[in-house]
Amino acid sequence: MTLRHQQLIASLKRATTFSLLSLDSLDRLAGGTTEIEFRRGNVVFSRGTSPTGIHVAASGQLKLTLDTRHGVEHVVELVPQCASFGEAALLSNRPHLVTAIAVTDCKVLHIGRRTVIAELERDKEFTRRMIGALSDRLYRQTSEMENVLFLKATGRVARFILDCLTSMGAENGRCVTLPAKKGLIASQLNMTQEHFSRTLRELTTSGLIKVNGTIVDVIEYEKLRDMAGLMVAPGNAEASAHI
Repeated sequence: MTLRHQQLIASLKRATTFSLLSLDSLDRLAGGTTEIEFRRGNVVFSRGTSPTGIHVAASGQLKLTLDTRHGVEHVVELVPQCASFGEAALLSNRPHLVTAIAVTDCKVLHIGRRTVIAELERDKEFTRRMIGALSDRLYRQTSEMENVLFLKATGRVARFILDCLTSMGAENGRCVTLPAKKGLIASQLNMTQEHFSRTLRELTTSGLIKVNGTIVDVIEYEKLRDMAGLMVAPGNAEASAHI
């Protein structure tokens, strides 16, 4: 096993979708994986193109976007480091619905179509992990659609902050670092950057949060949760499903 192959295995193992796979499975996936460097602003794949595999953000951050008729870019999803993307188009054998663009300089792992399909047929755990990744994305995007359709600006921003709080884990307490520039977050929430900043100030004035640059401290957690329209506290959905 070459050093480069070992490095690819290590990079795949850091990705959420592949972290629990066996070494044999990771070894086979690495055999069909290439690492590609993208500069900020580079396009990884475009809407309408045929998928050639799935991708993993080995470093840096990317965004999945749609363009409106008027040429305005809308951010569908921000892809953080160690997250995978492009699975839905590959597994449905349909063109990509979104364009993937590097937000920062980044390295992306590309796992080829044949390698993915062969491993899906061979390893049940890999299949379960892929289904889990797709299900999680569908759940999040449905929640985001609900935000846009039914919540006012303050509710959308409140839920975004709480979602960040959940994803960052209990070790962060109730302190959130905004995961991207305000303009990108605003686009994802179907707002302008000015509206997003104004809403943060409104939540601050109300005493629910405190903002210092990109750091947001949640002061009134329960009130923020009520404003977000959450019936179940973030992170407790799984437990509630078994009640």
